[in-house]
Amino acid sequence: MQIAGSVVIITGAARGLGRAFAETLLAKGAKVCVADIDTQAGTAAVEQLQESYGQDNVIFVACDVTKDDDFLAAWDTGAEKLGTISLLINNAGIGNEQNWQKTIDVNLGGCMRGTLLALERMGINLGGDGGVVVNISSIAGLKPTPLGPVYAATKHAVVGLTRSLGVSYKVCFLSAW
Repeated sequence: MQIAGSVVIITGAARGLGRAFAETLLAKGAKVCVADIDTQAGTAAVEQLQESYGQDNVIFVACDVTKDDDFLAAWDTGAEKLGTISLLINNAGIGNEQNWQKTIDVNLGGCMRGTLLALERMGINLGGDGGVVVNISSIAGLKPTPLGPVYAATKHAVVGLTRSLGVSYKVCFLSAW
């Protein structure tokens, strides 16, 4: 995939890895929609990024990845202001063992919501221009994590979702015989 000229949505991009992804992609010539539930941090991050990369190349959109309407609005706003989306990075995530349902909703639900929306909007079979979805997991998605079993379960699920969607249907069909 060519990064220069691409339009990217990154969830959970107000800080941390998401922010680093945004800065790296902007430096390579992409346009970035920073989507995050934290409006204050997201606005501040975008103001800083706009100073280096220009106001027309990066925007902030408030997005709670657990809500369909928020994800749709982020996609629509990103496309309207930056152009056709060609890359989605599902990065939003939390680690909260006490509120296990929210951890599942954000880490797995947000990733599934974004991936399925991207397939609908970018899918060539549905009239889209194609694109790439990157789902961010963790080492906790590959090995046991005794101090964070709910977090690990969600990250294992993200790996399973990504691997399952990444397999060619033809290969799946042929390997069943």
